[in-house]
Amino acid sequence: MNNYAYYLSEMEIQLDKAEEMISNVIQLEPSNATYLDTYAWVLFKRGKYMEALFIIEQAMENGGIPWVLFLNITAIYCIK
Repeated sequence: MNNYAYYLSEMEIQLDKAEEMISNVIQLEPSNATYLDTYAWVLFKRGKYMEALFIIEQAMENGGIPWVLFLNITAIYCIK
């Protein structure tokens, strides 16, 4: 579900569905940095920049892949 939510966000289609899907995944594994990163990206694509920033910071705290998170947090900061 994580990959599909990410795919939807990249295609910028069904973003509400993508957010719902990744939100459900996060409930199962709330400290998974990869899932948090996807959740932040979906929020970013939906224009929820402050929420996205909060979530991406959680992903960083949970040991996500630094360069991936750096790219995403940079995009969020540039738009915010």
